[in-house]
Amino acid sequence: MLRPTVSLLLTSVLLGACVEPIAPEAEDPTWATTLDKACDSSAAATSLPKAKLEEIGPYRGHPYMDSQWAEIARQVPGGWGGLYYERAAGRQQGALTIVLVDPTQRDRAVEALSRLFRGTGWERLIPELPNAVVQQGRWDFAQLFDWYRYLNRHVWQESGVTMSDIQEAKNRIEYGVADEAARARLTRRLQGLNLPCFLVAIDIVPPAQTR
Repeated sequence: MLRPTVSLLLTSVLLGACVEPIAPEAEDPTWATTLDKACDSSAAATSLPKAKLEEIGPYRGHPYMDSQWAEIARQVPGGWGGLYYERAAGRQQGALTIVLVDPTQRDRAVEALSRLFRGTGWERLIPELPNAVVQQGRWDFAQLFDWYRYLNRHVWQESGVTMSDIQEAKNRIEYGVADEAARARLTRRLQGLNLPCFLVAIDIVPPAQTR
């Protein structure tokens, strides 16, 4: 979701400077890396396989931000992974950041986003797009959305799952679980799904308390 975000894995860069990629840290304990395969920086960011895509079918639910961003991503050159505001000092809002798999397509992506945002809730962002920071990602938002829909069919069968999100600032899918036992159960379930590396992170997120 679009929100000010502190991202320890991202380095915002000014226009004209070198674009720093989102670099997954293998030692990050939240990665679901126990997937019966070696995960390193050369691991491919693969789309949901055709058979699994046919299994879930086209999204036919009520349009919401993730589904709309996925459709936009399918039309934007360069592999658009979403956008967010980096947080500056304190609570100050930083620059608008665009995630692209191929940052060399920046100008074409900005032109496409400017066109596709017209008449939507993101139209207010159009004046900021030409000066936006670009961050290189591994996944475009359509890939993340397809995997997310597929994974949710399996993940929410496990007890102890507390939240889920497509986290565009970290360019990954995130699940929260109540405790370490729930993390172990969810990891075992993910092992059987033949997932690509650096797609899913699992963290301890206690259930929301209601009054």
